[in-house]
Amino acid sequence: MNPRNTLILAGVAAALGVFVWLYQVRGGEERAAAEAESKRLFAGVEAEAVTAIELATNDGYEARVERSDGVWSLVKPLVFPGDETTLSGMASTLAQLTSETALEDPQGLEVYGLGEGAREVRFEVGDQLHSVRFGKKTPIDYNTYVTVDGAEKVYTVGSHRSSAFDRPLLDLRERRVLRFDRNAVEQVSARWPGGAVTLEKSGDAWRLTSPLEGPADQRTVDDLLADLSFLRADGFIDEPGADEEDGFVEPAFRATIRLAPGAEGGEARELTMTVSSALPGARRAVRAAEASLYEIGSERLDDFPRRLGAYRYRTLAEFAASDARSVEMTFPDAGGVPVVIRASHSETGWSSEPEAVAAGRLARIVTELSSLRAEDVEAESAGAAELMALGLEPPRARFVVRGADPEAAPLAQVELGEFDTSRGILARSGEVPTLYRLDYGLAEHLPVSLDALRNRFLSQESEEEPEEEGAGLPELELD
Repeated sequence: MNPRNTLILAGVAAALGVFVWLYQVRGGEERAAAEAESKRLFAGVEAEAVTAIELATNDGYEARVERSDGVWSLVKPLVFPGDETTLSGMASTLAQLTSETALEDPQGLEVYGLGEGAREVRFEVGDQLHSVRFGKKTPIDYNTYVTVDGAEKVYTVGSHRSSAFDRPLLDLRERRVLRFDRNAVEQVSARWPGGAVTLEKSGDAWRLTSPLEGPADQRTVDDLLADLSFLRADGFIDEPGADEEDGFVEPAFRATIRLAPGAEGGEARELTMTVSSALPGARRAVRAAEASLYEIGSERLDDFPRRLGAYRYRTLAEFAASDARSVEMTFPDAGGVPVVIRASHSETGWSSEPEAVAAGRLARIVTELSSLRAEDVEAESAGAAELMALGLEPPRARFVVRGADPEAAPLAQVELGEFDTSRGILARSGEVPTLYRLDYGLAEHLPVSLDALRNRFLSQESEEEPEEEGAGLPELELD
């Protein structure tokens, strides 16, 4: 082919490509956007510009909400913080309300359910007033008839748009009891009948400062702050009675959080919520910053720890299970002579001698020890005679876990003492004098005595059929 013709054809192809891109692709997108814009019933209105909405709720209230400095508030039939998600969604729906069809020659408005008594939503954009009236659903296509700004013209919109405004008053109200950024909390105080605790954040860690000083249980504090931030009301008491009537003479729980200043030179802020004693109907009232009381189910009280021990540091051992290379287990026999079993990890897995513990059991022992956390603190310390009486001098079971370097400090040192099904397993960690109580269910995976080891953990036991959780736990009587 003539090179000149080739160049001409290449130029034509390039020009055609540009045309297709500009007209078909980019132009198609622009035409689609222009068409969608032409169908907007409130052209030029943006969601962020909506400053007020009025509507009748489906439980019979005439409600008005207003937005100031980006924050929604309910102002009618009562003054209360507004639900930001719901109300911002309403504003967005109004701004983006798009017609599916426009009736060319509509009949009377009553035919479409748009006459007297139709549900109407009014809203403001600066000093401009707008309204939309919702009527019946169309026979097909899942749409709803509407008119806007009092005009006679009838449109249809997707019915899911109209359902955004079919809500009870409760949905318009902010149901979160406390609204705060968990990362900004620098102090937490909790009080309950018979006890109280104060915790302060130091760097990334929490510490107890009252009624005693020491490290706090990080998980407990994190869970408490999460539960406080997510606590939402099921209802409201807008005309509270006396403390006796609403259960605040002897409240069940009170939490106060102190937030760091929002800006340099600012002041710290405190938020408090108080949970009442039980009320009829398995519910409780909650008092916070608003004049109205929040209502929650009584079961929500269980989210808030009401024992000092729950807030204390209760981790006996913490390491990566994959780092463990050996475990030394020591148990006294019937005559008090220590029996030592040494387990090691190789390329083929776990094994032990002189008694062969099942490999799967050994792996589970390491896993349990790698994140061993007590249920409660039993005592700060105990004397030699007390330790003997409690089965800790000598311990009924002792575990020492080491990593790759046998000369390095152990990854974990845990001793187990007396145990029973109701109180759990007494334990201590390393050289720390504190005594802890472990969940008795751990006896399923940690041998609590030599008898337990020989009866349930040796390799002759079948590992193909794992026992039901909790089955076969030792039922030994205490000395």
